[in-house]
Amino acid sequence: MDYPARMELFKKILKTAVDGVASDIHIKIGTPVIFRINRELVSIECPVPTEQWMNNIVEKMTPAHLKKKLEEDREVDFSYFIPEVGRFRTNLFQQRGQWALAMRPCEKPRRQL
Repeated sequence: MDYPARMELFKKILKTAVDGVASDIHIKIGTPVIFRINRELVSIECPVPTEQWMNNIVEKMTPAHLKKKLEEDREVDFSYFIPEVGRFRTNLFQQRGQWALAMRPCEKPRRQL
């Protein structure tokens, strides 16, 4: 899978979470992507994240000002935004030497009438 395809898959995972009203998204290398929907953990049908895929996602999504902190602490929290999908509270961390993500969609702002 080439780099743009990896990012497109990541965007589709996040859009599916938003559309499915998932409260949390858990992504770890070598395991199915998990959504929390109505307090239940649900595996979704998509390719299982590989180390190369996850490394590319981590490189692309980590804000430049947090890269040094991530390198030192092996964990950072930040907001991640994808146009037409939404904003996500993001915890990026290493677990057993591999990257993992826990993300939570932020509520979309409601329009004032």
